[in-house]
Order: sequence, then structure tokens, then C-alpha cells
Amino acid sequence: MEDRAQSPRGQDRHEPAGEPEAASGAHEGNKGRQRRGQKMIPAQVKKEFRGELLCFLYDIHPLSISLTSIYQTYFQYWKTEDIDKILEYLVEKGYVEEETVQPPNTMFETVRRFKITPAGIDLLDGTIEDPGVLIVRR
Repeated sequence: MEDRAQSPRGQDRHEPAGEPEAASGAHEGNKGRQRRGQKMIPAQVKKEFRGELLCFLYDIHPLSISLTSIYQTYFQYWKTEDIDKILEYLVEKGYVEEETVQPPNTMFETVRRFKITPAGIDLLDGTIEDPGVLIVRR
């Protein structure tokens, strides 16, 4: 069973509810990767969020956005750990660029910023495909 919530973009979001995917026995390879008490996010939901996050970064392109701002945008729908994993995937695939900057007038603070890459734009345009990212055409 899934609960539905509205995403910041006004689209329905699927939030995992009930038993985690690994507990159903459908994906035996996922056993052991899940921490006790945590729910496994279904692959389809992760793919949708990857696409949604790419669209979000495209909408602010050519600017970058801080990790804190991404957390603030999606905190009602996603845990920060899950956002981190989604961003890590997009960075590893080359769809998003990560930059660590030191704000002016600070000595020890750094800020992680993210920006869509040309490969990420190509993915949104449909000139390349990735089965791990679901782009919902508007």
C-alpha cells in the first residue's frame, strides 16, 4: 500500500508505506542492505525522484543550488539520507555536478552545491536514456 502526497512540483508523489520491498521476498539481493527499522524505498519511486530532481535542477539552470536548499525543498517528502543517495547516484552517472565552496567571510564552513550537467540535460531531452532515471514528460 502506498500513501500519496503532493510534490513541490504539484505532481503526485508515492511515499513508501507498509512492508519494505526486501521483506516481501521479491528482491532477495536487497536483504542485509537495509538497516533494522528502516523501510526500503521501492526502485520505481527512486527512479521517479531522480527524474524529478533533475527537472528541478534544470529549472534553475545555469545556477547551482546548495544541498541545504535541496533539503528544504524536499524535506516534507524525503529523508535527508535518501536525498543524499539520489544525488550521489546522479553525480556518479555524470548528470549532476557537485561543487564544494567556502562562503565569503567564513573560515571553516563549506557548502555543497549542485548543478545539472550537459549529460543531465540530454537525459531530460531524451537524446540519451538511463533505465535508472524516470523522466515524467510535462
